[in-house]
Amino acid sequence: MKNEKIKIILAFLAIYIFWGSTYLANKYAIEFIPPFIMTGFRFIIAGSLLLSFLTLKNNFSHSIKTWKKPFIVGFLMLFLGNGFIVLAQKKVPSGLTAVLISITPLYMSILSRFINKNNKLKLLEIAGIILGMFGVMLLFYDNTNQNISDDSLFSMIIILASAFAWASGALYSKYKSTDNNSFMPIAQQMICGGLLLLLLATIKNEWSEFDIHNISNESILSLLYLIVFGSLVGYSSYIWLLKKCNPSLVSTNTFINPVIALILGSVIAREPLSFYIIIASFIIISSLIIITVSHLKR
Repeated sequence: MKNEKIKIILAFLAIYIFWGSTYLANKYAIEFIPPFIMTGFRFIIAGSLLLSFLTLKNNFSHSIKTWKKPFIVGFLMLFLGNGFIVLAQKKVPSGLTAVLISITPLYMSILSRFINKNNKLKLLEIAGIILGMFGVMLLFYDNTNQNISDDSLFSMIIILASAFAWASGALYSKYKSTDNNSFMPIAQQMICGGLLLLLLATIKNEWSEFDIHNISNESILSLLYLIVFGSLVGYSSYIWLLKKCNPSLVSTNTFINPVIALILGSVIAREPLSFYIIIASFIIISSLIIITVSHLKR
């Protein structure tokens, strides 16, 4: 039991710290690597490495049936939830992206109500949802006032939609997958998501924009960081935690990730931090804390 608690604490630290820095890593990785190619390679390499390790340990099932549920999770979380966020980062700063994604627990609260009728929304939770929506509206207001292009506003909408897909996949993984201890479904999810992303890259003809000789050292290092710390460590920790803890508690990584992303984006990438972004970030994070407190009281 003590070892289990230590593992849970380490897993939370992984998604708190590493995932907060992946937004900046994405920014540098897609400077010279098209977004869907980069994300596809990231998950296929990470998934293949994990699958190879599990195979060596004789912890791998070759049955085709075992790929159905991981495919659905990979489609929702990695293809829609992560791939399109990276695409949107072409137009949206990394820090602001992290703040927008922090709406994920709001989605989880609402979706949980439909999955389980006993998960009724409490007054405190409703207040948190309304407050969070206000914070997101404030971000849109700020960007509209700054004469941001229509492409940037559309990219922000893509991020919000991607967060909804991520929340749907996370809840599906929590309630529909029965294998609580094996890491095999995690490897399968990454491989399926990565293959779908490379397929979309081919459909969009991203390969014509890709020249391996033009890739910078920063892009290569960023991709390696995303493979190791974003996927192998971070994503595996997140899926594992979903089996051990309440999904809303697991999604508290969105309290910390925007703060780390905003700081790194401002200090390293010189991304602007407006007054509205700071206030909206405070409002959204406050709303998520309210929602989590409401869940913990249950």
